[in-house]
Amino acid sequence: MFEDIFYIDDYKFKNYTILDEDEKELVLKHRNKNKQWMLNQDKISLDSHLKWIDTLLSDKTKLYFLVFKDDKPFISISYHDIKEDEAYWGYFLIDESYKSEVLKIEKIIIDFAFDSLKLEKLFCINNKQNHVIQIHKFFGFKEIEEKTINDTEYIVMQLNKGDRR
Repeated sequence: MFEDIFYIDDYKFKNYTILDEDEKELVLKHRNKNKQWMLNQDKISLDSHLKWIDTLLSDKTKLYFLVFKDDKPFISISYHDIKEDEAYWGYFLIDESYKSEVLKIEKIIIDFAFDSLKLEKLFCINNKQNHVIQIHKFFGFKEIEEKTINDTEYIVMQLNKGDRR
């Protein structure tokens, strides 16, 4: 579908399926570090993480990328539950020194979903306490549902292709 490595602006996108061992461990470290914002809050073992990455080779409903700037990995992005014209997406920051890149990369993530993946709807689900909700609203996402999962409140948001900013 897409090259395993591609470039958009100053960013290099590298598919999880071709990450080297150090990069896989870096992603795992930050998946576990950011658990408070994720639906699954269990600690992930290295073995489980590696097996999960292997499943991505054949799973067409998921796309995961480690994104680099200045040859440094700084953010992980995902598109999951990909259906014909819609998907969920998310990201977590790996290198805090690139925090100022979040608005630019979120715009790229959204444009990639609509222009390259040809989606019509993009969804995300966030812990109600997560500050990224305001960033998503900046780009036109609307709150469509509140959910409680494992005693934590989440907000489901949606952006239609025609409503992006």
